[in-house]
Amino acid sequence: MRPPGPADDGGLAPVLEQLALQEDFEELGRRALEALAARTDPRQRATAAYYLGLSELRLAQPGQGLEHLRQAEREFGALGDELMVIRCMDLVAGALGVMEDPAARSVARAALRRVDRLPARDPDTRAALLARLGTIFLALHEWSRAIECYERALEEQGSLRDVRSSGRLFNDLCIAHLELGDVGAAVRYARLAVNVHSRLEDRPSLARALNNLGLALARSGNLQEARGRLQDSLQLCEALGLEWGFVHVLLSLGELQSYRGALDEAERHFASAVEQSERTGERMTLSTALQWAGRVAALRGDGSVAKQHFQRALEVLHELGTPARLAECHAFYAAALELEGDVPAALRHWRASAGIGGRRG
Repeated sequence: MRPPGPADDGGLAPVLEQLALQEDFEELGRRALEALAARTDPRQRATAAYYLGLSELRLAQPGQGLEHLRQAEREFGALGDELMVIRCMDLVAGALGVMEDPAARSVARAALRRVDRLPARDPDTRAALLARLGTIFLALHEWSRAIECYERALEEQGSLRDVRSSGRLFNDLCIAHLELGDVGAAVRYARLAVNVHSRLEDRPSLARALNNLGLALARSGNLQEARGRLQDSLQLCEALGLEWGFVHVLLSLGELQSYRGALDEAERHFASAVEQSERTGERMTLSTALQWAGRVAALRGDGSVAKQHFQRALEVLHELGTPARLAECHAFYAAALELEGDVPAALRHWRASAGIGGRRG
């Protein structure tokens, strides 16, 4: 979505908007912070808070960004600027999504309802919100819903499709197709995303695209190229200080090593992913790391350790209230129990997985 330029703000918005379009988020944050401290006019303060939150979100500081975006939402609400309130809600949902807060979905859906009530149709904002909701479904492992949202977002954009947003959609479509088992489509979308973000020199998005490509290649059996892509992603995450990206590369590397049969290395990566996700508070990612750590323990014949990991993962998912992930984790646990030869326990978890799927329709 093109960064907005609120009217009647004393010329502040065009300056900040240009920095946002240039992707100079460090300078954007500095200018917006200065404006927020110096300006007293309500619209100027709302504008400064919006762009400051945007810069913090793009610089992988979602907690700080959330604070300023909520401030901007309140102040634009007091001014009666409904479109800017909706755009703030879009970024609030994005920050909550990065932080793996279940409230992200309700915020994005509320914003979609509000954009549909605007006097004039706004396909740009609606496409951005559909893409946001798709990303939230992706994090919840609701793959078909995610794909539906992304395809609707592409339809809304039509011939006016933005290259940068298309790159992000390619990234997410890669993961959704990968998890639905369509590895060929996942690799194609991942390569498209890598090409787009390389041309745009969008290094944070490129790090994510390289991780997705590496994971898709690993699942296709191309382990050598997968390892190179994942190492490239890891180096970018370290160079950029992307904590929220680093843990996902650790998970991908662990999965790759498990396919190679290098269980010691896989265990090390998953243990690091558990530690990192606990530190950053990414509870959904923590459940995934525990799930994979449990599988590796089962492959090594250590049933007691596997049980500890899986039970903790299930506890986290029960607390989060995410049925799709809960069903998936039960299925993973059932497969691990089959490796141990504990068929009765495996059947209980297969039934639990199927029961959750049935209740979800």
